[in-house]
Amino acid sequence: MIEVPKQQPSPAARAGRVLAVFAIAFVAFVTVNSLRGGTTSVSVPSISALTAEASAALKFESPSVTMTSSSHPALGTVQAICDKSGPAPKLYVNISYAKWTALDGPENPNRAGFWLSFDLPEGCEPFKSVFMSYEVGGSGHPPFDGRQFNGEAPGGFGVPHSDVHFWTISDAERMALVGYGSCVTIPHAANTPTGKPEVCNQQAAATDAATAKYYSFPPREYPSPNQEITIFGGAAVVGHGNHMATVEDNAGPGACTLAPGSPAPQGPPWLGCMQQFLGVVTGAGWVDRNCSCGPWTAMSSPVMITYDGKVYGNEVMPMVALADQIAAGNKPNPYLQLWPQAEKYSTSGYQTTHTFSAVSGGAYQTGLVLSPTWRDADPE
Repeated sequence: MIEVPKQQPSPAARAGRVLAVFAIAFVAFVTVNSLRGGTTSVSVPSISALTAEASAALKFESPSVTMTSSSHPALGTVQAICDKSGPAPKLYVNISYAKWTALDGPENPNRAGFWLSFDLPEGCEPFKSVFMSYEVGGSGHPPFDGRQFNGEAPGGFGVPHSDVHFWTISDAERMALVGYGSCVTIPHAANTPTGKPEVCNQQAAATDAATAKYYSFPPREYPSPNQEITIFGGAAVVGHGNHMATVEDNAGPGACTLAPGSPAPQGPPWLGCMQQFLGVVTGAGWVDRNCSCGPWTAMSSPVMITYDGKVYGNEVMPMVALADQIAAGNKPNPYLQLWPQAEKYSTSGYQTTHTFSAVSGGAYQTGLVLSPTWRDADPE
């Protein structure tokens, strides 16, 4: 780890002058490239493209870059970087481009899954640790419909991608809260990285106090406007916490329906999508049950992480294929998405404004863009 003193903007840097300058500069350097279903992709030039005056005004008084790192056989060395040398802090993981794209390539024939977690460098509070996961077989996770196994475009999140969680507590504290044994799980582990059941059983929350903590959501002011994921038995997962999606994702890839004229399902409509997907993943084969989930056109999603009535982290969820799309010029570099802004925050720090994905110098980078000004936690 590169040790540097913890830096925070001075009171002057928090004043309205900086806010005004940032707003003007942000409008000047952000070009809106696309707007789909409320998700905005923007192209951001380098700081050198800004005027010298605006750039100087926006930089932190003591610019710094701090870093920690870990490694995994599937990814090699992964660096977590807090970069406060520009107009707004960026917090991201830096991964070999070749290793990242190989997750869904012939170099990884068994599509091996993984968990990787470690503590973050200082300087990009409130975030203290990162937890990355990738499902066995590149299978993604619900909602999914498995239509790629029938030669069609897949719907939902059942495509190769990683969940990159930035937590507001240390890695040890995360596992103490949501590690194995923290909820009653559904007995299925066919595509989990650890080979153990990981999905919490929502029905058990009615009688098991530990499981119920996963389904206790924060007051609306904190995760708003993100929403609970209700289909496929919810989205509470060991190691992850629970997940709250954007309105657009819940109405798009998170919405699964039966084709018109289909027979009435023996259960909720999304059950057919689950059966289509798991039939192939578990080796039973494809059976079309006329169910489809919405397309995941953004190729990345902002997700809120909650547990026991509190927001514990922000997650960026990029497809593996996003890196190639950026490199080919089909997506802007960097590729940003607006982060839904909450009314209140339970932790002090630089709050998230955008998701961030970029290709730079043989590396794929994914993470968060943070506010240039520190915001104290709201009183509870």
